[in-house]
Amino acid sequence: MTSTPENHNPASGNDEGPFARAHKKYRERGWRGTVPLPAREKHPPPTGWTGKAAVHPSDEQCEAWTKEIGYKLANIGQRLAECPPGPDGKIIYQIIGIDVDDYDAKTGAEEYDALEAKLGPLYKTYYSTARAFPSAIRFYRVPVGYSFRGKLSNSIEVIQKGHRYAVVWPSWNPKSNSQYQWYDPDGNPCEIPYVDDLPIISPDDPATALWFEYLTNGHTLWSEDDMDTESTVSEIEQWALSVFPGAKSDDDDVCHTMIRAVEAVVKSMWSEESSHDKITAAHWQLACLASEGHYSYAVAVAEVERVYIGSVLKRRKRNLREVRGEVMRSRVNALRKIKASMDNGVRPLVHGCSCAEDAAALDRFNAKFGKPGQQNGSEK
Repeated sequence: MTSTPENHNPASGNDEGPFARAHKKYRERGWRGTVPLPAREKHPPPTGWTGKAAVHPSDEQCEAWTKEIGYKLANIGQRLAECPPGPDGKIIYQIIGIDVDDYDAKTGAEEYDALEAKLGPLYKTYYSTARAFPSAIRFYRVPVGYSFRGKLSNSIEVIQKGHRYAVVWPSWNPKSNSQYQWYDPDGNPCEIPYVDDLPIISPDDPATALWFEYLTNGHTLWSEDDMDTESTVSEIEQWALSVFPGAKSDDDDVCHTMIRAVEAVVKSMWSEESSHDKITAAHWQLACLASEGHYSYAVAVAEVERVYIGSVLKRRKRNLREVRGEVMRSRVNALRKIKASMDNGVRPLVHGCSCAEDAAALDRFNAKFGKPGQQNGSEK
């Protein structure tokens, strides 16, 4: 269905702003992240209703906002997060917006064309803009459980859970001095689309698999913690080599704190059925210890991964290719989290290990597990 929505002009005598007029229709069509914004402005949203830890507002909360004096003529914003659950009660998808800016000195259209040349053409979709196409936010559904890059290029960002929000019809854009409008995939003005009509970008669809890998920077998993989502896999691993003591594969000294951590993890993996939680917890623990100055990160990670892969293969839960991919993603995600915490000053890097030399523990470790490149440990 195509139609041109009425313009909102506060001077026209209409005593309801965009949020009051439109939030119910958005919510009826699956857009649950409705938040009010100051009249004819793009920010700020109400405190606590955007960001990683935020939840979708209830219908009652939205109604309460419409009764507040400060939101009488409020613009409407959409925090993009989970879609409504399906008939079985499970949430399968979330919404993202690919925001292309192509005005003034911004060159989003050229950058988007370059991405499509590299990754393949994306499905046409519904988009929102207060300017002329190709400046617009293109909306898609994606599987839940992943984190996405904040920027795809200089003039293209990804609006997502935890990063920004979209200002939408019938709001007014103060910079372009124009109203936002929805358009269908063919470029015709339209009403608010249903979330279920948004096309899907999925790693299981050959047409979008490369896009999904690029958007998630190598299938980065979702975390409530801050993460470095901008570094590539090779960049984040190179960062670890440059900052962690004993991160290089030829650094074969191991402090006794790292030894005890590896021994405990290995014992857990062989005493109980190995699960994904064990390897993710191990990678995070070893990254934390490395940030505290303990060494050797490379030896500890290599041994934990060897044992985990062996235990999973022995139980015939996954094939070698699958488990190696799982391990790589777990290791990289731990590094993304630790790097973000260090960049933010939450976890300062400690230079120098606090452990006293423990020759007996090192000999025991080498006898049981071997030095880097060796496979002395028995997988049992």
